[in-house]
Parts: sequence; structure tokens; C-alpha cells
Amino acid sequence: MSTGEDLLRAIAVGPDDHALRLVYADWLEETGDETLAAFIRVNVAIEGQGGDQLADPALRAQHSALYSASQEGITLPKWARRWGLLNPWNGIVTAVEMSASSFLRYGRRLDQYLPGVRLVHLSAAKKSWQKVAAHEGLRMVRELPLMETETWPALRESPLADHLERLSSWYVPALGAARTPWPRLREISLSKSEVDELFLHWLSDAVQTPALERVRLRDLSWSYEWTEFLGRLLPRKSLLELHLGDLWAGDTYLWLPEGGSSSVRVLSLNNVHMYENDYRRFLLDAEWPNLEQLLLWNSDIPGSVIHDILRSDAFPRLWRLGLKNNPIDMPTTAALCDLPGFARLRALSWWQLNLDDEAGLALARSPNAANLEVLDLAGNRFTDAVAHALIASPYLNNLRRLHIYESFSSEAEKLLRSRFPVL
Repeated sequence: MSTGEDLLRAIAVGPDDHALRLVYADWLEETGDETLAAFIRVNVAIEGQGGDQLADPALRAQHSALYSASQEGITLPKWARRWGLLNPWNGIVTAVEMSASSFLRYGRRLDQYLPGVRLVHLSAAKKSWQKVAAHEGLRMVRELPLMETETWPALRESPLADHLERLSSWYVPALGAARTPWPRLREISLSKSEVDELFLHWLSDAVQTPALERVRLRDLSWSYEWTEFLGRLLPRKSLLELHLGDLWAGDTYLWLPEGGSSSVRVLSLNNVHMYENDYRRFLLDAEWPNLEQLLLWNSDIPGSVIHDILRSDAFPRLWRLGLKNNPIDMPTTAALCDLPGFARLRALSWWQLNLDDEAGLALARSPNAANLEVLDLAGNRFTDAVAHALIASPYLNNLRRLHIYESFSSEAEKLLRSRFPVL
């Protein structure tokens, strides 16, 4: 590979290939674009430190400055507009917006004009979706968001849709079954869409595709059929992330399948409400041996379940725990600091738990906090005593980021900033 276009095409196929992106950065530097080259190298360095959550604050600051500077050097054909601008995590324009007429005109040469683009958002396409779905340019696209009623009926019958890797919908009614499961599907993201039984059957077949890695379901009317779908999804060895949010089931609480997953690394439940026994069955009476990040936000999860998660040996790789806005009582929160699972954590969020000094002092005094690199204490009600305890703690020397918004007095904030990188 000798040209930037060739490298961009290769990166579009393997966006997570760090070595390939560094080769592209070298090419950019050799051809005079030192700013974008530096930006891409900083991105790779951040990922090497464990991603945005754990990256060094100085590196993150450098990333922000280079991102702004890199935007200025990006040019596109006049018929394509950046959608989301430069991708902030790989330094490449991967998403564009264009009219349906422009796609029909230039789509066959999309790879020539815009190598590296994966997502195309089409505007003013309502009357053109049948033509778009039959257009050869669709082979160049990896994601075409379903944002209009007419999109899915056209795409689901198109053999060219087999090249799509991400299915995403937003406010789309009446999603029915497609012609066949998309063999290259890597991610499913559904939000505020009306899903019928035919679509669920198709989706159940689609989860058998070998490349599927991420599933995001948000603001959907839950049913037993969805639970069955998750039951078929969780055993998939390729599945890395599962995000469930704002799910509702009429007047009843949700019921999720048991069994866990041997491959999932990130699990998030946001505004997902279940009875305590169902939380235990889903999280504790199951196997999650490779789970690294568990984000439990706004879900009324009992403190006893969190306590047993950190006491259990079933989560040996868990390093990030998010507990935003859950009704966990003070003694339970303080007791978490003494559990063996707490000692493995590198990132912890106690955002909006309405905690007072009992929990804050327990954290500052716990040897189990020694591995923490990111700590979010925003939205609590600590006195200056907790600030002094955190500053004096010998166990928080690895802390790289501390969030304290609306938790301390202005004087305490100044003291904390003298020791920690506060955001």
C-alpha cells in the first residue's frame, strides 16, 4: 500500500487495527499533514492505555487540541457533508451526509471519492429508497441508518444490503422481516421503533451471523419474545457488548434470561427495572467470566445485589463499575469498599447516589481503593471532612481522574484540585 486512499480503504475494513492506523499516520506526516498524523497517534496511545475512561489527562487534553486543529484540514466533495465531522477516535472521516440524488449519481464511485467512509446518512430520500436499495453504490456502505418509514421496506428486500454491518433505527414504525439475515452484521442498534413478530423472528436468525459483536436496545416495548431473543443472543461467542436502556413492559417489571455470557465484556442496564430476584438470576445466578465493564444506571438495583457482585468470584475481570442514581443505602455503599471485587476496580462511578460522609470516608480509608484510576463522586453531599480524607489517603495514588461536580464546597474543591486531576 502506497497511497492514503489505499490505507483508508484498509482501515474501513479493519477500524480497530492500530498498526494500520499508525502506518497511515506515517504517510500523513510524510505528505505534510503533521497535525492529523499526531492526532491519530494520540488516539492509538489512548486506546493503548485502556480507552477514554483510563487515559492520562494530559493525553486527553492533547487529543482535544489536536481534534480541533485537525478538523480545519478536512475537505470533502461539495455534494457530501460531514455528519458528525471527523471521527474523534480514529482521525478519519467515516460518516457523511448527502442527498439521495447525489448518492444515486456518485454512489458507484463512493470508494474513490470518500475512501474510509462507513456510514452514509441520506437526506430527502423518501421517494428514492427503492432506487437506493437497488443501487450498486450500496456495496460500498457499511451503515445506512433507518430514519424514515420508507427505508426498511426497501432495504429488507435488497440483496445489496448483505454488505451492511450495522443495523440502526430511530423512530421507525413497522419493522418487518427481511429477505435473509445480513451475513456481515456486526452491530444492532434499535431505539424507539415499533418491532413486530416478523422482525423479531428475522432478528433471531440475524444473531446467528458470526460477526455480531454489539447489541443496543433502547426505549422499546418489552415482551416475552424479546426475552427469548436475548436468550438466543447471549450464548453467541462473538458478542462483546450488550446495552439495554429505557425498556418497559406495561405495568410489570422486566424479565431477562438467565445463563449469562462467556464472551460479553461490556454490559449496561440504563433505566431497566426488575425485581431483586430477577436481578440476581440475571447477574449472579449466571456466568460472566469475561465481563470487564458493568454499568447499572437509573435502574433501582438493590444494594444487596451490588454487594454480592463484588463479593462473588464470578466476575474476575471486572474493572469498571457504574452505579449512577440507584437507591443504595449508605451502610451498604460503605461496606462495598471492603469487598474483594472492589480491589479489582480501576474505574468507579458513585454518581448521584446521594451519599454522605460515611461512604466517602470508607472509600478514603480502604486499601481496596489502591487500583482506582477513575473515580466519579459527582452529585453527592460530602462535607470537607471527606475532602481532607481523600487528600490524605495513601490508597489513591493511582487516581488519574476525579469527578466531584456538586458534591463538595468550593473550598473543598480547591483542596482536591491541589492533589488530584479534577474534572
